[in-house]
Amino acid sequence: MTRLPFDLPDDQDELARRLGSLGLDADFLTGQFLRHLTACIDASAGPDACWPWRGARQGSGYGLVSFRDSSRGAHRVVYALAVAPIPEGLQVHHSCDHTWCVNPAHLSAGTASKNMRDAAARGRLRGRVLQDDEVDAVARIAARQFAAAKRRGIPRTRSQVFNHLANLFDISADHVGTLHDRARRKETA
Repeated sequence: MTRLPFDLPDDQDELARRLGSLGLDADFLTGQFLRHLTACIDASAGPDACWPWRGARQGSGYGLVSFRDSSRGAHRVVYALAVAPIPEGLQVHHSCDHTWCVNPAHLSAGTASKNMRDAAARGRLRGRVLQDDEVDAVARIAARQFAAAKRRGIPRTRSQVFNHLANLFDISADHVGTLHDRARRKETA
């Protein structure tokens, strides 16, 4: 079998912690899964270059690892296996700005707001970057707008609400949608 281009931890408890940070148990790490993972990582350009994910991708370009009816971002799986468990509430960022890259040297864990600030500094975002307290405010306002429209019987689509808030806060409508959806997931958790 071809080897992964990074080493897995020898300590089984550490490996279990890393998989646990992805919401997976140690049974997930089978020979079949490792062969799939190895086949999808192209590390041929060397340790400093981007390693393209050759498997399935989300519409946004992020690699997607699907195995046993479970899907995770490829960059998150590689980070957890090669670097460390992903702390709860943190994202895995790409220093190379390539969503398809899974080189652990290009990945780091951090907050959503830090990721947005980094993206803005690199010119990858429209408008400005929200401060941490504004993130929650946008999500609350979006929820209120939907509730008020529903009470009044005014049909407002997601895109109408998100575009309105995007213009109000000078951010992208996609960003508003992400914040709204994240807040809804927290409410149902």
